[in-house]
Amino acid sequence: MWVTMQYYVRDAKGRVAGPFSVDALKQAARDGRILPSWHISSTQQKWTLAAKVPDLFSTVDKTLAAEVSRVNRYRDLTRNEQIALFVDKFVFNNEHFKDSMPWLQNARAWWARLTLPSKGFVIAEISPTGIKHVRYDFEREQAADVGEDEFERDLRAGIRQSNWFAGFAFVVALIWGGWTIVDLVGQFSLTFGTLKFALFLTLLVLGYIYKTKRTKVFIGYVLAPEAEAKLNQILSAFATLSRCSGVWAFQVQANANDKQWKYNAGGLFSVAKLPIAIFNRPIPNLETNIDVCGVAYRQLAIYFLPEKLLVIDGTQIRHVPYSQVGIAQTHLEYVETQGHVFPDSMILERRWKYINRDGSPDRRFKSNFQVPLVRCGILTLDVADLPMSLLTTDPNAPGSFCQTLPKLDRMTR
Repeated sequence: MWVTMQYYVRDAKGRVAGPFSVDALKQAARDGRILPSWHISSTQQKWTLAAKVPDLFSTVDKTLAAEVSRVNRYRDLTRNEQIALFVDKFVFNNEHFKDSMPWLQNARAWWARLTLPSKGFVIAEISPTGIKHVRYDFEREQAADVGEDEFERDLRAGIRQSNWFAGFAFVVALIWGGWTIVDLVGQFSLTFGTLKFALFLTLLVLGYIYKTKRTKVFIGYVLAPEAEAKLNQILSAFATLSRCSGVWAFQVQANANDKQWKYNAGGLFSVAKLPIAIFNRPIPNLETNIDVCGVAYRQLAIYFLPEKLLVIDGTQIRHVPYSQVGIAQTHLEYVETQGHVFPDSMILERRWKYINRDGSPDRRFKSNFQVPLVRCGILTLDVADLPMSLLTTDPNAPGSFCQTLPKLDRMTR
């Protein structure tokens, strides 16, 4: 069952009303029951000025169109204005650390100006009417629309950039370490040692600055309330998985003979758990101003971007429309032969590790103990014919994930 979009309204005195449907919200604005100076939110956590919500106040929209053209707002920016826009999107309005202490934000703003990308940055505008990418060029003081194909090609090229800085840092550290050992064996000078440390530290910092400026891709998202609400629902869905004590990929192997059956508490099959990552972390060599959720297993990583999925399958990088995502949930009951019980595990019964056919313990084994029969959840993500099944300790987590997740193919409609 998909989540219906609902919004809350906060007036000038901080009073919150709602929830309202999109149609009810627009009707209230037309009737004057919502003012442009009030704020609107789908989560009651992040609020947007009502005047900035598209198609809510027709008078405001017409005034903006007449007085401040799109070209002037997004194109005619000087270098300093582009830098200010860059710092605003990637520091002060960055979901990763926008609520950090002022001194830390100031330090990040200084670092952002120091590491300005030589290729500029892209602003991705996501609204119900579509997706638009605008690339800003610091040197030429220009901004231009970027087609979807070109945008995706540049994004793939950025992700494929080799991480030469790791090798560079290793070589620098190796030289510094060798030189330090030679000094310790010979005649050590604290002053010279300090200067040498400062020299190698400076080399590392300069190398990282060069790498960031030359290879890192920056994408700042500007989300309409509808797209922001969908993204928040994706974050909430993944939060249900993150709260599980354990999430794994898994393999099921049948217990083919009596010995395997006896040694596995009478289970018809055994489950092997494989490490998997449910993450909220940056995409390789890509910086965004929003939280991006995803899942990774071996060489496959799937990132849930606001407009579509980004799939990294080994050396293959591609974008997949949300309409090509299949989601299913079920459960699995199996014997936890190691006896490990998690706080959110559902225990159906307990059996002896080494068991007889009548359910009694096999007395030939001195270290025989009871193990639980547990019920776990299974969540299957099928992304463009790349199925991935996850085993969760909480059997209800996959169902909650499916209920919380919005209808993804309507992300930008």
